[in-house]
Amino acid sequence: MPLQEDLLELGIIDRRAAKAVANKNVGDLIEAIQEYQKLRKSIRTLLLSQSVTSVNDKTATDILKKITSGEGLPADKIIEHILSVTGSNQ
Repeated sequence: MPLQEDLLELGIIDRRAAKAVANKNVGDLIEAIQEYQKLRKSIRTLLLSQSVTSVNDKTATDILKKITSGEGLPADKIIEHILSVTGSNQ
């Protein structure tokens, strides 16, 4: 199940980003955010191409609900904060 695997990987990357913030490790944060954005875009594209989505893993389902409901994951909030502080759109 590529979608399920991608969602679980997104969760791992999300935790890496949060850990990088906690440890004040800018290099790891930049790397994690870049990976997160790339994978999140890939997941979005995959979801748009499928008429029906099935995910069997509870963790993956929770991540899917958060990213599709607008709640987002902590990495989304980190990205929003960075963009608001820098005034950047990208």
